[in-house]
Amino acid sequence: SIMRLLVTGYCYFMILLAILMGFATQVSMWILLFPYLLYDEKFKIEIMGKAFRFWNAFFVIWTNPFWSVRVTRQPRRGYKPSNTLIMTNHLSSVDPWVISSTHFPWELKYVYKAELLKIPIVGWAVSMTYDLPIYFTKDKGGWAVKKGTIEPMFNRCLELQKLGIGQVVFPEGTRSKLRRLQPFKNGFFKFAIDNECEILPVVSHNNWTLWPLGECLLDIGTSYVAYGDPIQVTKDMDIEELKLNVQKAMMDLFKHCPTHNPELEQPLSS
Repeated sequence: SIMRLLVTGYCYFMILLAILMGFATQVSMWILLFPYLLYDEKFKIEIMGKAFRFWNAFFVIWTNPFWSVRVTRQPRRGYKPSNTLIMTNHLSSVDPWVISSTHFPWELKYVYKAELLKIPIVGWAVSMTYDLPIYFTKDKGGWAVKKGTIEPMFNRCLELQKLGIGQVVFPEGTRSKLRRLQPFKNGFFKFAIDNECEILPVVSHNNWTLWPLGECLLDIGTSYVAYGDPIQVTKDMDIEELKLNVQKAMMDLFKHCPTHNPELEQPLSS
């Protein structure tokens, strides 16, 4: 429809504008704050990420007349992530914009497809956020992880955790075509146990109305986001039990999303 074409044109333009503004702000900060950024590693990593995420939240979500995001359950008062993994479900390409717009000014790092680094300006801006690239091969429909790249990524996650900077991860690995919670991959759960991280469950819902899976045309819609209570992980925890605990926490959070249908959206079994 004409409306969908209008929404699509507007949102794509705002995404481009957000990336350009983010990149310009990052470059300006390097010029203004050099050499302090070389001296304070944590400040550099945080401020570069915030510069990018602020403009993305501002243009793509906060001022968007077609998309709205409602947080139906807030994090507990005064909570701030530290050695935290935000674990959230994956429904749509819009998920990172939706989630990051709700936790700003918290600065957490996202795992992203390394192909983005090949795109001029986009790649430069994303690399300066110090987010975490993951490298895929053409196997398994383009979702096979390149050998030898996972361990360095987890090592980088650990370095960030030691600085008090957490990560946002999608434990399902891929977007859910059926809109139901898919089985979780082991990777970040093992990481959480080995390093006694804190897991903060978060869910989003109805994101497919904003950016339907597998489609280029976008649409008008409202996304709902609910924040859970932090789960403190210890080295003696069983990985399967931890996965079940996080799954249960997410399913409880879906009850705070008015578009959730509990009969049709039970978790998928492996």
